[in-house]
Amino acid sequence: MQSISSWIIDVPTTLKHNARFITRIDATAGSIRGVAAAGLDVDELKTLQQAFVFACQQQLVEFTFNYDDMILFPPACEIIPGSTGRVLLLQAQNLPEDEIEDLKIAISEEIDEIFYAQPPSLSQPILLSLEQQIPPLQKDYQPYLQKLVARHVQTYELATPLARRSESKDNDRIVLPSKHVEVDGAVVTSTTGEESWDTSSLLVFDNFVNDDLRERILQVINDNKDWDDVKNGPDPNRWVRGGLMDLPGQEQQQDDTVQQCYGLTDDAIDDLCLHHDAFEEFETIISDRFPDFTVCRLPEAALGSSISPLTANAPTHGDFFSYHIDADPNLMPPSPWTDIFGQYPNRQAGKPRFVSCLLYLNEEWKGESWGAPTRFLDVQSDTHYDVLPVPGRCVFMDQDITHTVVPPTVEAGHRPRYSLVWKLILHPKNQNQNMKQLFISDDTKKRQWPVPVLLGSAKMTEEANTTRTLEGC
Repeated sequence: MQSISSWIIDVPTTLKHNARFITRIDATAGSIRGVAAAGLDVDELKTLQQAFVFACQQQLVEFTFNYDDMILFPPACEIIPGSTGRVLLLQAQNLPEDEIEDLKIAISEEIDEIFYAQPPSLSQPILLSLEQQIPPLQKDYQPYLQKLVARHVQTYELATPLARRSESKDNDRIVLPSKHVEVDGAVVTSTTGEESWDTSSLLVFDNFVNDDLRERILQVINDNKDWDDVKNGPDPNRWVRGGLMDLPGQEQQQDDTVQQCYGLTDDAIDDLCLHHDAFEEFETIISDRFPDFTVCRLPEAALGSSISPLTANAPTHGDFFSYHIDADPNLMPPSPWTDIFGQYPNRQAGKPRFVSCLLYLNEEWKGESWGAPTRFLDVQSDTHYDVLPVPGRCVFMDQDITHTVVPPTVEAGHRPRYSLVWKLILHPKNQNQNMKQLFISDDTKKRQWPVPVLLGSAKMTEEANTTRTLEGC
């Protein structure tokens, strides 16, 4: 089984109708038929029927869709918390495997066009399974549809927990954030139509890692103890100008008057994603800090293979950086991820939360004298909050926060300011779990977090924001 959008990723989308589609007219006609669906209503099935008919006509395949024969179930999301549970099961008959693949592509294009149109005709994407052999389950297809969801999640590694050590050296150490900042206050509408007040979170942890672990992580990034980066800047065997690209479709700055920032080479990025003891130790610390969630790296199937779940930065004086966000689940493109979890506001109850973890790695950094803070922007109020790169400091931020790097000052010389970013997803362990609460719910001592600093629009209350919205209507 493949998902709608994964067909687009795995196979070129430009179809070429070759002779076999024409010569097969007089042969036994191939066909597909609807079998069962979960989480879809009749109106959506009617919309999908039109897409299926058009795709099948392109491929000279007969399509049978009888509503009386279709078995409809509630969303099949019990096994995977946070999933939409929207599944449609079709059966292919008298079709060779290669023609089934071509049909999958045609159907996927039609359905994605329907959902991503403005306004969309579907409430959320769906997971579609087109199979030749379907077990004779009579009318009890609901467990089978649930297994299709779970199998898809496993196949595309959409919820694979972080690697961890069986025993953590740090699991008895209580680490509380030194700063808790809230930005981007707004009333948001969930996928169920409920409105609520929402802000994005920024958590600053000092001494999140000890000096030994920080040094070992830095060594993995640079892989050369002999290179003098204070005198010469980043090692050219690992870092290249213009190499930093962590957004899909991102284009590099073409202005020759602007100094490109350093990014790791492709080989170095590939190396980061391999197993490293230092990374496993760090990821164990992360998992221990957020035990109420299943903490995972951003899967490749979410944004494609060009976006690594780990990104390193080495800004130097004179570099240029622009504001950006890391990701937003409400803006995710068609993919195996959206087929399961759909599109939704970050921090929605019971849905995976997109969070980035930023670790500062320099052995020494002279605060404001050398500068290079990470700057977080509250877009509505045009106010910002700076976090300086203190060695061993770790920042957890929602991925939909607008942020940038401020280049080091001239006093920093040629030395780079190193940091490593983990793009993470916090998966709920329970249906409708509160995804805004990041402290541990069953431990009073660890709940003693600092009072949040409200930045810009986050200072507004839900009531005030609602009143202003009504007055503006």
